Amino acid sequence: MLKYTIKRFALMLLTLFAVILIAFIIIRYIPGSLLDDPNLTDDARAVIVAAHMEGQPLHTQFLSYIHRIFRYGDFGTSRIVEPGVPVFGIISRRLPVTAAINAAALLLALPLGTLLAVTAALGRGKISGKAVNFMSVVLVSVPSFVLATLLRYFIAFRLDLLPILYIPGGGFFEQARSLILPVLALAVAPTALIIRLLRAELVETKNTDFYQFAAAKGLSRSAAMRRHALPYSTIPLIPVIALMFTDVLAGSLVVERVFSIPGMGGILIDSVLTRDLDLALAVIIFFTVAELLVLFIADVLLAVIDPEIKFS
Repeated sequence: MLKYTIKRFALMLLTLFAVILIAFIIIRYIPGSLLDDPNLTDDARAVIVAAHMEGQPLHTQFLSYIHRIFRYGDFGTSRIVEPGVPVFGIISRRLPVTAAINAAALLLALPLGTLLAVTAALGRGKISGKAVNFMSVVLVSVPSFVLATLLRYFIAFRLDLLPILYIPGGGFFEQARSLILPVLALAVAPTALIIRLLRAELVETKNTDFYQFAAAKGLSRSAAMRRHALPYSTIPLIPVIALMFTDVLAGSLVVERVFSIPGMGGILIDSVLTRDLDLALAVIIFFTVAELLVLFIADVLLAVIDPEIKFS
């Protein structure tokens, strides 16, 4: 087990290094330069050259950046989006709202998807099961940003039931109301995915000997499903749930833009478009670390729960 965990952790670090390298190269080759601004003073130009090593070979710039972040924990300062502000301060200020909508979406998707999956499995061949299956097929195919646009138009604009944009300066209740639509837009796809995958596992588990034995003891279908089939069927879904976290995190980048939410998605898009190098790389590193940690925890947890995992 320890050997498996060390190997997974080493692979996570290698993946992180590869992502940083690729992101660094791509961002550096985006057309334009901070030095192209004709309004730059000589002092400001000297500061930019010293901070970003403009004019130096690319590998020298990359090694300098890696040395700076891993030895000193210095991710730099924003030059364009929020000039002079440390990027860590920008991320820490924007992170709470992004974390809130992502956590809310997953907390909504997990129980709702499980409930509907059980309904579909128990109602296999019936109208209820067919309706849930059809709904899951449709919803899993709709991108989150398309659903966000539709929700914003019909529920917020046409029906005027919820705020059309995020309300940052209001009270807690108003802010919570303005986050309902973004959370729904992010929760629909993972809910539909859970329905499809968990239903298939439950249907397969219903044919096993231990489930048939539990039903023969006199347990009702719902009780046998809840006590025996559901715990057994959720084990293969652990890595899927981890991947859903990454999907929700990626979807929130665009959904935040649709609802004007001042979260991580907005600063990532703005920093890339304006070539704010330190800020863009810091946000990419943050998202990469978050996703890799979730996948690493899921792998280790699956290995602990399921003894059939081959550690080799």
